[in-house]
Amino acid sequence: EDNLLGYSTAGTRFLPQPITMTRASAGTRVNSSGLVETVELLGSELVTNGDFATDSDWTKGTGWVIQNGYAESTALNTRSIYQNTGNVIIGKTYKITFTILETNGGNCQTWFGGVSGTSRNSVGTYTEYIIATSTDGTIYIDALNVMIGKIDNVSVKEVTRNNLARVDYDG
Repeated sequence: EDNLLGYSTAGTRFLPQPITMTRASAGTRVNSSGLVETVELLGSELVTNGDFATDSDWTKGTGWVIQNGYAESTALNTRSIYQNTGNVIIGKTYKITFTILETNGGNCQTWFGGVSGTSRNSVGTYTEYIIATSTDGTIYIDALNVMIGKIDNVSVKEVTRNNLARVDYDG
């Protein structure tokens, strides 16, 4: 009744549960299992055509092709596929995700906002959080050590973690 935020049930009745609201440097919450989770707000998608549905919006270095819904590094000595997402803000955090669909050796590494991501060489979906040190908003996917493989689902979003409400469910 009246803006009830937390509740439990007893038969057909809803009983209010106390909720403590505080501020934290990083937004967290204690979920119903009693585990602390980090809460983040994500900005809008900065990458266009991150699913590679069309052969557009990306600049392809030598040996890169976009086809069949993914980008593929097909030749030795390839460098990058990249896209300018606009200026970023120095000191802001950005969430970068991408999927390596297939790899036949070598490594794949992101570069954004003046910061390089972790070098990856296995199939999987990866998430990186970077704090921009440059206003360069170009997302690079680098093929290193003669990486031949396929990538998909590239995403870059600004992250807000500070000054979010901290919510703890008691009981």
